[in-house]
Amino acid sequence: MILNIMGYIFLSLFGCMMIFAAIIRPAARNLYTYRLRMKATKKLKVAMMQAANDLKGLYSRKPEPFVGLLELFQITSPLQDLINQVGPLLNKKQGRKLEFVIREIRKAGRCEYGINRTRPGQDVTPDKVFLGDIYGLFTLPMTKWIEDGWNHPAKTSTYCGQDLNFNPIYEQAKSFFNSYAFLPKAMEEAISQ
Repeated sequence: MILNIMGYIFLSLFGCMMIFAAIIRPAARNLYTYRLRMKATKKLKVAMMQAANDLKGLYSRKPEPFVGLLELFQITSPLQDLINQVGPLLNKKQGRKLEFVIREIRKAGRCEYGINRTRPGQDVTPDKVFLGDIYGLFTLPMTKWIEDGWNHPAKTSTYCGQDLNFNPIYEQAKSFFNSYAFLPKAMEEAISQ
């Protein structure tokens, strides 16, 4: 009789543990994951809104292309780091809403062989922004192009013995900078959805 009672107690405790393992534990895990996702989404949206405001100010000032390009990278690079950090926590619906903006920020962000050659967490400086690789001009840091006077539109160059009547490095910086003028509005639209 005592063994039967002990058996029933054991089975009921075992049953309670199984119910906890099957129902309550996954629910708690899902709640924890949900909270992580909500925190990540909120953190990303706040950072994107701040970056959108910074970019609006940048494009409204219409700076010289070299300065504008450097400031663009200084705004987008930390945002790209945050996206890489919290991106996996976004659910599919949130990811789809922000997909276009995230892709464009990654294009304007850090790349080992691109224009902005910084690593995550590094500050963007003119020594780490590379321009060139057009019209036979070597890819060099922005500081070198500025030293040689290429940051002015009046600078002309020679290519294959012919004088070019424009400054390709200045135009490259200007073109890249202007190609992201849509980003503040796109960020605001993605956040408001």
